[in-house]
Amino acid sequence: MSTFTGKVLADGQLPTSKVALFTAATTTYLRSLSLFNTNPASQTIKIYFNVNGTSRQVKQYTLLQFESAELDHPVILEAGDTIEGFTTTGAAVDYVITGVTEG
Repeated sequence: MSTFTGKVLADGQLPTSKVALFTAATTTYLRSLSLFNTNPASQTIKIYFNVNGTSRQVKQYTLLQFESAELDHPVILEAGDTIEGFTTTGAAVDYVITGVTEG
């Protein structure tokens, strides 16, 4: 019987080059990805899903200081799938990824 655990999957600050922000270890149901710009300069943010080794851009945001955005629709990731992203200025945009893992 599977166990389902809701939790914060990853959090931190976006880098300036595309990297994995979260890698699924088991089947994972993404609930949301929240973004918040703490920097005085506007930030362009790009978010990608890498499924089965193919990275595809799924969202782009431009946020002014103290603006936030949320990718808020269900996505199912299998083991090895990743969420990737980056922004204009390092240490400027905080992110939090929430979801449910199956194990």
